[in-house]
Amino acid sequence: MPSKTIEVDFDRPRNGPVCFAAEAGDRIKLAWREQHNLHRLPSRNDYDSCAFGAAERLASAGPRPEGVVVDFSGDDAYFACSKICKSNGHKVRICLNNTSGCQGCCGFVNGSATSTGSPMGPPPACPPPFGQEPLETAFVPLLACAGGAAVLLLTALAYYCWCRRGTAAKFPARATV
Repeated sequence: MPSKTIEVDFDRPRNGPVCFAAEAGDRIKLAWREQHNLHRLPSRNDYDSCAFGAAERLASAGPRPEGVVVDFSGDDAYFACSKICKSNGHKVRICLNNTSGCQGCCGFVNGSATSTGSPMGPPPACPPPFGQEPLETAFVPLLACAGGAAVLLLTALAYYCWCRRGTAAKFPARATV
């Protein structure tokens, strides 16, 4: 099977670890828009405990929409942002597809189950690749802007009314006969 590039949106694990299944020889492209840094951790223990002492820094903090591409050898690979690994679990594990330790990861396919006809069901759903936000996520900034505009408009209206009331008190209307 020819190698492929697996795209990982490195902004996604901000709420906890994510895992992707890959084949030996695949390329992993991690891309992000937020202020993350990217480290490759040498072991599962370092990954689990967010220990960066022996980690290899692949990118300093800042957006990387172009991505960082690494080759997957077939041994589990561990990546994390040192800024929020412990607080948010911001980390990614890449595991070898068709192994028991990879079951439940995005893209996992159990080759032995499909060859024997065992019902495994479809592989776990994967988050969309970088740059392909779900529709509901795209509306969040729009709603925030609309809400801010409404507050600004109401504040301006209240100020206008307050100023008019103050002006009316200083300059009462004259009675005409």
